[in-house]
Parts: sequence; C-alpha cells; structure tokens
Amino acid sequence: MSPLAAARVLREHDVSTRGGVRASGDVMSRDRGDRGFGPGPGRPGGGGGYGGQGGPPKRPGGGPQPGSRPGPRQGPPQGQGPRPGQGPGTHGRGRDDDERQPEWLAKGGRPPQDSGPRGSRDSQARHRAGIQPPLDVLVFDLDEVLVDTSRSYREAVIRTVNDYLEQLLQIPRGDATRGFCDEGDVALLKAAGGFNNDWDLSYGLIRYALSLLAERIEESGFLDVEGLDTFDALRERAPIRETVADLLARKDTRTLAMSVRDRGGGPKVLSRLLGGKNRWLVLYEGDVTMGNIVKRLFQEHYLGDALFSECYRRHRCLVEGPGLIDLEEPLISPEALAALQRSCALAIATGRPFDEAQYALDRFGMAPFFSSLVTLDEVREAEAAAGYGAQSVSLSKPHPFVIIEAIRKVIGREGLSDRVRCGYVGDLPDDMVAANRAQEFFDVVAIARVQPGGPDPAILREAGATHFVRATDELVPLVAGQ
Repeated sequence: MSPLAAARVLREHDVSTRGGVRASGDVMSRDRGDRGFGPGPGRPGGGGGYGGQGGPPKRPGGGPQPGSRPGPRQGPPQGQGPRPGQGPGTHGRGRDDDERQPEWLAKGGRPPQDSGPRGSRDSQARHRAGIQPPLDVLVFDLDEVLVDTSRSYREAVIRTVNDYLEQLLQIPRGDATRGFCDEGDVALLKAAGGFNNDWDLSYGLIRYALSLLAERIEESGFLDVEGLDTFDALRERAPIRETVADLLARKDTRTLAMSVRDRGGGPKVLSRLLGGKNRWLVLYEGDVTMGNIVKRLFQEHYLGDALFSECYRRHRCLVEGPGLIDLEEPLISPEALAALQRSCALAIATGRPFDEAQYALDRFGMAPFFSSLVTLDEVREAEAAAGYGAQSVSLSKPHPFVIIEAIRKVIGREGLSDRVRCGYVGDLPDDMVAANRAQEFFDVVAIARVQPGGPDPAILREAGATHFVRATDELVPLVAGQ
C-alpha cells in the first residue's frame, strides 16, 4: 500500500493519529520460527491454536458458505482443562505463517463480510442469561485483564523514570523520601488515554520531570557525545543542581493528565504541552541495543538477566536484580477460561511484544484456550507494510487494528461466518475506544474490567464501555450465562 493509499484508509475510518512520539519499531529479536501452536482443545484438524492460516473464510471451495452454519464449539471435556502438550506451544510456527500486511487493510480497511448466519451457537445457547444476543467471539486484552501487571509493567515504568533521573542524570533526591514517579502518576496518564504503550509512558514522564527544571540545558554543548556518554559529559560539564524534592514541589500530574485528556490524549499531545525544554536529554530514538536508553532501562527492569539476554542477545548493563515479569499473576481461573471457551471462541489482542505475551500465557497455562493472539509485532509489521513509519501513524490502540485482526483470524481458524457477534474486554479508555471503532468492521461489545486504582467507570463508559466486571471471572455469567 502506498503512503497515499494508507492515508486514505485512515481518513475513511476516522483513525486516531495519537501517539506521534513513537516507540522505536523494534520488537523482541528472538527467532520465533521454531515456536508454535498446534491444534487447541476441541479444534479437530489443526484449525485451532494461534498458528495456522489466519485468512478470512474462503468461498466458494472451502470454509463456510453464505447460509451455512458451523456446528457448536467443543471445549475441553467437562471438568477437565487443556492437557499438557496440547494446543499452542507444541509445534509449528510461533505466529501466523502469513507475515504480510493483512489483506483487509491493504484493500481499503474493511475485512470481508457476508450475509450468512452468525457464529457457532447451537439454538439452546441463545436462550441463556447474559449478553444478548450471545457472543460468538470474545477477545481479551492481556494486561490487567488476564494478567495482573501492577507489580511488573507499572512498576517498570516507575523504576525506569526514577532511575533515569537519579542514576543516569544524577539528580539528587535532596529532602525527598521517594522518587519523582509513583503509581498515581502512571494511573493518571493511563486514564488520560493514548498511553497504552508503557515505553511511551515512561518517556513522557521523564520529559515531564525535566520540563520542571528551572534551568534549560542547551544541547549545543553536547553535540560531540551520544548514547550513555551523554550522561558522563553532563555530569562533567553541566551537572544538574536541582533535586528530586524541587521537582516534586512543582509536580501536578493530575492537572497535566486532565489537559492531555481534554486535547485527545497520548504522547504527541503531551509533547506539545511540555514544549521542547530539555527534551534532548531523554534518549528515546532507535532500539534497545542501538541507543534507546529509556526502552533499554525499562526492558532490563522488566525482563531480568536471562530473558533480556535471550531476547536481545545482550547482557544487562544498567539494572541488577530479578526481572519484574516474574511477579505477574493470573487474573482468571482455568475453570472460567474453560467455561468461556465452551461458550465462544477466545482470542487475545494486546500491545505486548509477542515473546512477552507468550511467556505469560505459557507460564500460566492459558495458551491452549485461545484461537488467536495478535501482538505489537503484528502492529509494527502492518505499519511497515503500509508505509506508516514516516507519517508517525500508529496502528496501536486506540486504533482497532489488533481487535479486528484477532477476530479475523478466529473466523478463519474456527470456520465461523463473518457475521459474528464479538466482545472485547479491556481495562483502559483506549481499549473501549478501540472496541467501538472496531464496530465499523464487526459487531463488537465493549466490556470494561474495573480495577482498584484504575480509570473511573464513568470515564470508561464515556469511552464506550457498555458492560462492566470487577473480576475477570465475572465474565462467565455475563458471557456464558453460567
């Protein structure tokens, strides 16, 4: 797709271009060709799991024909979860065999539709309690919906911001008893919208802290250095005399977040509000191994020694201690997943890189329940294929790309009609906006998980949520009517 055609697609479908300050395009570098996902439970013929072909149903000559009706789904046997070695993670490719730009995006942004019946419901299922008409596909966000990341991703943001200021820029704490960034700052900007990417959020909070310095440090005196050498030169030539206590006295993240939200949300809006003061001190260009210090610091905190080395073929150099990823906990029980899978096809649409998503799913035994997994890797590949890079256009949420792709792949793998009724479960305003934008392509219900310290339900409702749960297991009576 040419850049002109890509721009036309965006205009036609009212796609937000928030997030102009983009994370670099790199994702985990590990070769995923030997990791794969065979048939999941109840998916005869290898159509399940999130390997296989992800194209839309074919007609004529294969797949459901208009007017046809696939049989009811068959989950794991009653009282029995997925068996070890069954489903994703057994053989084949780690992701789709088709790595190209999705055909629906290349052809003007609309997946194929037909006039056939919806999904795979048997007649009795349509009389149960819960969301009506019943859902054929349920798509989950991963973080704070399936997996508790309050001590991993969110803590990684806090540590990245505070370590950047105190360890790299050598800003002393002074009288402060804590660092500049805390959980409240993360929650406020998440609720403002447009910060689904925690690398962007870390960058934005560091920018905010440096904008509060009374002094403007000119880049012209440091043009002869780059990367980590910048911090050594700064300490020698123009050390920062102000303290973290000084910055905390000037900080008003709540007002900043309200201003960001009122203007549409996201890093691009935040950048305009902060202006250019001391911006050059935040090294956020390139990738983890080529000078993006913000992202590297974050990934070293999050992954720990072994995973960081495995993913990036480098050893950590900025952080010591265990990786925060191992502090994550599941937010849904295997019994709830099994009940939901018997009711409808399940998928995941997440902003995580593939390897980080797969690590969590494997660790908690969730992978076999899902027919489709769409991650940041697919987003970056689609952006590159569409020529979006130079335009600073993002296909990350609140763009509906990951939701649409997850549904499209489920349709192909489960043999469903294109006229499926779908739900998307998320925890942030961006999730609800993305689900509502996906309604232009599929029938999608926006379901919000309300969490302590998260966005207020009123904000989620304003963003488009129509159903609410406080615990992910509450989806069972809502969706499966049990």
